[in-house]
Formats: sequence, structure tokens, C-alpha cells
Amino acid sequence: MKLSRRRLFELAFGATQVGLLSSFAPRRARAQSMGEGPTKMLSIWVDGGLHFESFFAPLTRAGITKFIPGPTGGNYPLGYSPSQVENFDRSPLDLNSPDPVKKIRGPIYWDWNNSTEAGAPNPAST
Repeated sequence: MKLSRRRLFELAFGATQVGLLSSFAPRRARAQSMGEGPTKMLSIWVDGGLHFESFFAPLTRAGITKFIPGPTGGNYPLGYSPSQVENFDRSPLDLNSPDPVKKIRGPIYWDWNNSTEAGAPNPAST
């Protein structure tokens, strides 16, 4: 059998495929300890689906007024006003800041003064 360049290429290509098949073969699963990683996960249920505008407010005061509906109040609030938006670290808020890097902020649907009352609506959303 004469060894041509084409035949040599076919043999090399076949050997490469065999090598790749062995690397993608199923492996036996091994349980490993998580070590110091997290042990719990928090899941938040939002009635009606997940809308990130319910959690975070990256908009300016004019953007909130234009794109977010006004607050309807109650235990399942829909929409919010610029007066409800606060920084989550309770630092002073500037909704009109042109700075592209902003602190994490969002609408506050609870009453900071009465946070133990689960059914109390936010006074700003009534």
C-alpha cells in the first residue's frame, strides 16, 4: 500500500477523532464537599412574574416618572414613585446624579419605622 499525503492526512484525522472521543467519554461522578461555600439559597417570589424594576431603580427621577407606573399601594405594590426610592445602604440618595456608577438602590415597599409588621403597606404607596 502506497502512503500518499492524502492517506497520511486521513490517518492523522482519524487518530485525532479517536483521541477526542476518549476526552469526551462519560466519567464517573464523584461527590465532593462544598467546603466553606454557601449552605443556603434565598428565593424571592414575585406575584405575576419577575420584573427587575420591582427590585432595583437604575433610572433617574425623570426616568422613573416616565417609565414606571405610579404606586397603587396595598400588600402587593405595583409601581413606585421617586419618593420611594432609597439606597439600600441607607446613604443619601441623588436621583439626578450624572455619575455612571451609582449605589444599589430600589423602591422601598416597607415602612422602616414598622418593619416587623408584615402586612403593613408602605405609607408612601397609599
